[in-house]
Amino acid sequence: VYGPKKIARPLKLILPFATLAFVGFHTNASISIGTLAGIMMGYVPDFNQFPLWWILVGTTISGVLFLGKNFYCGYLCPFEVVQSLLNKAGGFKLKLKPSMINHARRVIFTLSWLALILIFLSRHPALGSYEPFSMMFSLEGIGIQWYILPISLFGALLIPQFWCRLFCPVGLTLSEAVRLRRRTINRIKAGKKTENGTISTTLKTGDKGAKTNFSFFIALTTLLLVFGYFIHSFVQIREQGIVVTGIDRLKHRIEWSAPK
Repeated sequence: VYGPKKIARPLKLILPFATLAFVGFHTNASISIGTLAGIMMGYVPDFNQFPLWWILVGTTISGVLFLGKNFYCGYLCPFEVVQSLLNKAGGFKLKLKPSMINHARRVIFTLSWLALILIFLSRHPALGSYEPFSMMFSLEGIGIQWYILPISLFGALLIPQFWCRLFCPVGLTLSEAVRLRRRTINRIKAGKKTENGTISTTLKTGDKGAKTNFSFFIALTTLLLVFGYFIHSFVQIREQGIVVTGIDRLKHRIEWSAPK
């Protein structure tokens, strides 16, 4: 009988390529700053029409809240897979100084603030998304995306996870959310001190249990992606069938009403 870890190991290898093929090229459904801003503005799509959106966003939020991990950037982001493949192909692994990473955080915060201001003023979530995700997988972009995409791809050849570490607003937002969760839990545990000054550990979980939960989470996410793929395909087929049926009925009416 295979345990969760033995099941999760091959899935860790399959999941990134499945994400690249399905989330990236097939549906082009990467999470962007426009996605996060749209949630805050109440723009939530219908599950029957966009099941993959619910799976990606739900998995990402659940990973942050329940496991304290940024699951999306490590396993579900198709652009991260592209960067990893480019870096392996380039063979360069230039290291970044800590000061450069700190400056990059300020740059990301500034760009995110400007993007959110533009989104909230225009009431259009896609207008402030400057990430190159959509252009990478559909070759359709607007404005600054035409300059960001080649720069990020070239940077990935030299620096591992170039875009993720220096410019990605989604990655920084999720990492800060994980950090906020960790601080909140630590404060709660610190507030449960006994009279002797020891911390209550009734809810403490070991490293082995955390790793097992994480492996199970990977397997569950893979199954959800497969499930979402079939639902997405079914919705597309159904919509195409409705369109074809409508066209056939229209042609029939035109032929019936035409003078003989």
